[in-house]
Amino acid sequence: MYDNQKIIALCISKVHDDRFFDFIKALEHSLRQKGYIMLIYQTCSDLYWNTPIEHGEKKIFDLMHFDIIDAVILFEESIYDVDTI
Repeated sequence: MYDNQKIIALCISKVHDDRFFDFIKALEHSLRQKGYIMLIYQTCSDLYWNTPIEHGEKKIFDLMHFDIIDAVILFEESIYDVDTI
């Protein structure tokens, strides 16, 4: 919780993909109605190839501040790196 706001973190890849946009939009709307704020931690790729660039992208998840995050939603359908999920 931060400043009396409940925080939910969503971990997802390829947020720009049309297949995930409707899900994110509906989830954010539902959470907002329940008094939550959603933070999105996302990578541009699905982390499948395990390249040096993808290793850098995975570091975004290290930035999650668990002292203020009340819950984490992992959209593992979009992330193909087993070590990440």
